[in-house]
Amino acid sequence: MFAAVCLALATALVAAIRRGKLGRRLIALRDSETAYATFGGSLLLMKTLVFAISAAIAGLGGALYGMQLQAVAPEQFNFVAGLGIFLIAVVGGLGVVGNGLFTGSMIAGPMNALVALIPATQNFVQTLPALAGLAYGSGSVDDGVVPSLRERFDGALRNPIAMGSLAVAVVVLWMLRLADLINGYVLVLGIAIAAAAAFGLGTRRGPETYSEPEVPVEWWGLQRPWDENDEEVLERAIATRG
Repeated sequence: MFAAVCLALATALVAAIRRGKLGRRLIALRDSETAYATFGGSLLLMKTLVFAISAAIAGLGGALYGMQLQAVAPEQFNFVAGLGIFLIAVVGGLGVVGNGLFTGSMIAGPMNALVALIPATQNFVQTLPALAGLAYGSGSVDDGVVPSLRERFDGALRNPIAMGSLAVAVVVLWMLRLADLINGYVLVLGIAIAAAAAFGLGTRRGPETYSEPEVPVEWWGLQRPWDENDEEVLERAIATRG
């Protein structure tokens, strides 16, 4: 529970940084270091700040990991041991804030559950990160699994009725688990069914309440097709400002 709270706080911190002034500077630095330096930005300062923030988050994760293991050895942090985790993170989408939750859920959830239920699949499970990496490299997933899921279920995530119903269902199931009226398997299965129902409801109602975000004028013709009325709109805007 403590690790989950730390993950939530770290995720919220990264999201706040990305949406703030510092995040816009980092995006500008990533797009073009030369242009960023031309406008007076300090490359050394920003890169040092990025490494400091990432090192702090990595240190927090390492401390939580060592606390759960109670004893650590250098062999647990070699390249081969972390390669599978890195591949899952790449498949999830390295530029997505929720990638940490996706990676941890995949490692601690389906992969461990499959080995626990069918021990003979242990060797096969160890190859799953590599297979997922091959699928990602072949172009099956454009920007990662998390962005694809977010785009697919964006209508459901913006639907207050669907998300409210899901939250109520999770709280009720959790209370039943605390009262020992259901076991952990029923809890997980109930949450999965409630999530599927909520996303199905939200996706069906999504197009009625969700509209495509407005594309900035400088991206007309790039992020969306050029419309014959765009030229008239631009001319009126220029004439009004003039």
